[in-house]
Amino acid sequence: MGFAVETVPSDQFECFHCRRVFYGGVYEIVHERCRLHFEERVPYVESLNLRGLECYCSRACLESRVDWVMAREKIPVTRPGPNRIAKCSVCQTPVDRTAFHHAYLATLSEPLDDVTWDTLQTEYLAIICEDCGGSAEESIN
Repeated sequence: MGFAVETVPSDQFECFHCRRVFYGGVYEIVHERCRLHFEERVPYVESLNLRGLECYCSRACLESRVDWVMAREKIPVTRPGPNRIAKCSVCQTPVDRTAFHHAYLATLSEPLDDVTWDTLQTEYLAIICEDCGGSAEESIN
């Protein structure tokens, strides 16, 4: 007498906003511990402990949930740019982003093959210093 549970195939997603099942490109709100490498010829982000919080079928669905998701995470949305120094969204202290810190991002990624994904768009929603991000990291591990 069990209940049938509907599942989404592994190559598909269900939008957290409109509940539409989709495949291909996925918009996400993610939390990661990272640092930026500006000194390289082609700057890049070194990411650790990436955690997808929610996925969406469109930018509109993502935007409709940003405030709710970030409130659930207890992180103010500040939308800092890609500068080397940003203020921590929680305590407002300067964060040198070439050192490890926490970031919340809105992203768009598309699959290149069965394993590899390419991130096409990234927007920072919040930067968190290591001190304020400690409890967030504990929830990742």
